[in-house]
Amino acid sequence: IKSYILEKQEVKYREYKKQLGAKIKRLRQKQGLTQEQLAEKIDIATRTMSGIETGENFVTSETLEKILK
Repeated sequence: IKSYILEKQEVKYREYKKQLGAKIKRLRQKQGLTQEQLAEKIDIATRTMSGIETGENFVTSETLEKILK
């Protein structure tokens, strides 16, 4: 049962990362920016930005704050 609960939590966590990444992507596109441009603007690697948008990487609160400015 414990492993089932942990598995469910992991699935929810991954889904949350994907949803948040999709929202960030929409915000970026609405601003007319490429991943490269936004990554440079907030001082992160383009690969990191891509990972955030696809849900591979979890965005830190510091990076999220920079994105939302």
